Amino acid sequence: MNRILNTKFVEALIVTVITGNFIYNLSTNNFKLSYFDINSLIFSIFIFFFLFFIGSAINNMLGLNSISLSIILYLISFFAFQFFFLFYQDNVLNFNSSFIIVNLIWLISIIISKNKIAILNSVYTIVIFIFIYFVRDFFSKDLIKNISKNGDVDYFWFPMTKMIYENNLYYALLNNIEPGYGLLINNTFAVLTKLVSNSGSFIYLPSIVNVFAFIFILFVLEQKLKNVSKVITITLFASIVFNSSWLSYLFINSLMGEAVINLFFPIALISLSNNDFKNKKIKYFSYFLIGFLYLSKPFVSILILIFIAFIALKKRDLASIFFGFTAFVLNFINYKFVINIENSNNYFSISEFYVLGNIETIGFENILKILQNIFYLDRVMILFLTLMIFLIISSLYITKKIPNIEYLFILTINIFLVFILYITIWQDRELESAYRYIFSFFNLYLIYFAILRDKLNS
Repeated sequence: MNRILNTKFVEALIVTVITGNFIYNLSTNNFKLSYFDINSLIFSIFIFFFLFFIGSAINNMLGLNSISLSIILYLISFFAFQFFFLFYQDNVLNFNSSFIIVNLIWLISIIISKNKIAILNSVYTIVIFIFIYFVRDFFSKDLIKNISKNGDVDYFWFPMTKMIYENNLYYALLNNIEPGYGLLINNTFAVLTKLVSNSGSFIYLPSIVNVFAFIFILFVLEQKLKNVSKVITITLFASIVFNSSWLSYLFINSLMGEAVINLFFPIALISLSNNDFKNKKIKYFSYFLIGFLYLSKPFVSILILIFIAFIALKKRDLASIFFGFTAFVLNFINYKFVINIENSNNYFSISEFYVLGNIETIGFENILKILQNIFYLDRVMILFLTLMIFLIISSLYITKKIPNIEYLFILTINIFLVFILYITIWQDRELESAYRYIFSFFNLYLIYFAILRDKLNS
């Protein structure tokens, strides 16, 4: 009993410090966040309700028991369709055509299902869709922002999203700035823009990324956690992300790839672990779409395949591996026979890791430098990590086991891969960027924290 009370005291102390720091910073800035635009935030609320009703319709049709999962499956489906029919996009399908076809497939599927709640939610979706266009015209140019000239956004994320939006996925892959790099993230930004804009050319609307904050909150509320755990998790999310201009930019206020990964990857992992799919067809369909996360970013491409294989073996359902690895196989086929570019994965080259054969060339000192950079860059994040590690140790000490260790395994493997990268082939690059890769799916840290505290207090 005393051990649990001590755990609660440490948790309350650190959560209070993190939240208090956020409130103090807000008060000193007249309760304004200069790096957020109020009009964009308001518009993102309408986008959220639009996606919420789309997700609700799909959720009721498929029986997924998760609106947030339904939303990301919906968004991934546009990329999956284009990538599956890549050959026809050369002269037949442009981005607009694919966008319309995929939406029609979803709508027809919902109607055919004869699920009254799903059909009703589809009607709500259409009403909100019309309403969004009126709201957008009301705010007019206030919603359009000049893209921040961050190196990666200016170099890759914006131009490749624009290329997809104004042409199609095939054209973008053929003219990829980074040949072989998966474009799921760029395609997602293009789809979200198309949902709320009828512009012929791509324009950056911060609202399409701001909405990710609301979808994550929805995801937390859907979890089978105590209400106090949900409240604390959402409070920490707001206090950490909204309190930092950099984290806000990274996750919910720019076209950085981490924005999509931070939302999609944790939802995918938790859903594959916990979701009791209604039947095998729906299960394999979900695995099929989630597998396209392989074509998102480095490390996630590896981790999603590892996790799909782990869950499939754990649940003794090898067919799940087949469907979950479809994107991996399809990527090889497309680059071999459709795109005709040798490099089908530009994340890493195996030859670059030959440096591991010579231990003298490995920069082990970079690990310490990375940890020092994180400490000096974000003290609030260090506090949160301290709390999380404390809960892991407390769980091991009190319950003699670590709950949902597979999530901790994924987080640890990711950190290990980042260290390997920065002591070998990237040892001469700026070490500050390692922070991005370590916390690229920060939402998973938050969800795992919630699980830990829930188990300790059960």
